[in-house]
Amino acid sequence: NGDLKIMDYAPFKNLNLKKEITDKTGITITVENDINAAAFGYSQTNKVLAAIYFPEEFPPGSALIFNQNIFKGNNNMSGEIKYLLTINPINFPLRTSDIEQTITEAIQSVIAMYDPHEVVLFISKKWLDYLDMSHITEELDEIFPNDTLAKITVSHDFSKYYLDGLIKIGLTEISMTE
Repeated sequence: NGDLKIMDYAPFKNLNLKKEITDKTGITITVENDINAAAFGYSQTNKVLAAIYFPEEFPPGSALIFNQNIFKGNNNMSGEIKYLLTINPINFPLRTSDIEQTITEAIQSVIAMYDPHEVVLFISKKWLDYLDMSHITEELDEIFPNDTLAKITVSHDFSKYYLDGLIKIGLTEISMTE
C-alpha cells in the first residue's frame, strides 16, 4: 500500500513517503531503495545482474536486474537477504572475523537462487583488508558445477552507481509518461 515496512532509518518506517512528498509538493515521485537503484545504475546489459550491498553498520541487501528491469517480487521484498538463515540482523555491524564468511554465504545464496551472469558486491574499501576474494571465488567454484559460477565483481563506488540508477529510473519514468 506504499508504506515503508522494511526501513533502517526509523523516522521513515511505516511512512508512505511517496504520498507525503506528492501531497506536499504536488509532484508525483518514485521511491526506490538504495541497492535497487545502485544495481540498476551499474547494469549496462540485458543479462541477469545480482547485486549485494554490505553497508558497514547494517545488514546487507541485494537486488536483481533482469533485462534492465528491477525485479521487486510480489511484496517489493525481493533482495531482503537479511532474512536468510545465514544472516542474522542482530550480528550487525559485523565483527571483522565474520566479514568473509558472511559475504561468501550471501554470494552463494544469491547465485543459488537467481543464477545471474554477474554478481556485483558493493563493499567499503576498508573491508578489503578482511577479504580474500580469490579464496571466496575458489570456495564458490567448488560448490557450483563446472563453469556455472557467475562473474563476481567488487565495487567501492556505491554512491556513483546509486546516483546513476536514480537518473536512469527518473529517465525511465519520464519516457513512460510521454
